[in-house]
Amino acid sequence: MNGRGPLAWIRSSSARVPTYFAIIVAAIWLVNTPVPQAIIGALFGETVGIELGQSLQRSSRDLFLLLLIAIYLELAKGRQQHEIYHRIERRFDELLDQSTNQSPADVRRTIIESADSQELARAALRRGLQIEAPSNQLVNLIVPNRPVFRDVSITMTLESLPSSLVKLRTDMHLTANLRNLLIGATKNAAHSAIVSYECAELFEVLTLPSPADIQQPAAAVSSLLNIYTLGENSTRRLAFERVSEMEKRQMLGGLATIPYDDVEIVRAINFPAEQGQIRLQVSYDIGLSGEDCYCYWMANRPMYVTQINIDARNVDIDEVRMDLQPFVGFLGDVSYTRRQPKLFSIALNDWVLQGHGVAFVWGNNRHAQQTGAPG
Repeated sequence: MNGRGPLAWIRSSSARVPTYFAIIVAAIWLVNTPVPQAIIGALFGETVGIELGQSLQRSSRDLFLLLLIAIYLELAKGRQQHEIYHRIERRFDELLDQSTNQSPADVRRTIIESADSQELARAALRRGLQIEAPSNQLVNLIVPNRPVFRDVSITMTLESLPSSLVKLRTDMHLTANLRNLLIGATKNAAHSAIVSYECAELFEVLTLPSPADIQQPAAAVSSLLNIYTLGENSTRRLAFERVSEMEKRQMLGGLATIPYDDVEIVRAINFPAEQGQIRLQVSYDIGLSGEDCYCYWMANRPMYVTQINIDARNVDIDEVRMDLQPFVGFLGDVSYTRRQPKLFSIALNDWVLQGHGVAFVWGNNRHAQQTGAPG
């Protein structure tokens, strides 16, 4: 198109049509004159010239038929190009009207809606915090590369056990838009943190109690984590199966610092992906030492939290020695209520970021008094 644009190319193509017709008409006229016979006769003899002239005259009918076909095709092509030309011209006029009639607010809205969300976050950080090159970690705090959770409620239940041990059960109800549910399992906590950060498609990453548990990851995850799908009339616990070695390597990608044998990934069997938004209940138990005298819950991604409850009615500690310490940053002064003795509740109804959460302390906790709540 030589940089002239599509409209100029259509016009130039239409302008070449008379040239094609002139060539065909000239060929028909030429073969019906004695010129070809005279030229060939002079070069190769009179007999050859006469035979060639007669042959060319017979071919004039074919050339005439070719002329008719060419006329038909060019008429059809010209009509189609004419329609395309006017369609493009109308579209250009519409775009021109839109660009001239849009206000600055409309232009800004169009740019924002068409831009990538993480690029918008980077631009906001560069402008608002004067950060020239925001890191992926900082951007992911604002716009995560994994599905967020909505309508989240957390209940932490404490129970005293023999030998000064305390069992903590955490029940988390949430809504998420998931197509699959994948869980990672590693041999140590340092690997869990790396895998959780690098593999956005994982719902959760667990540190297994024993390195030997990595040999049976599906059974190990099922013993540590109970996940239920919550329907209108049914509740179903999910079972897990190990993903193939090829799938695992594709998900782990370039994690060269972690041996592949130290990480396994399991998938929920018969996960109802077609539902899109799905309601889940996630439950897990942790054993605490009686000397620690604190526990906490912390968000692993942005999520909308409605309520956090602490049930310490089965802990053999006086209520006056219990305290709930939220660490939710920008939400400011968040206070809790005591619905019953040893039953605490915080109504957040707001978004929290990764790293936000709540700590619960009880007893003479010298460690908590020195260092403060976790987080």
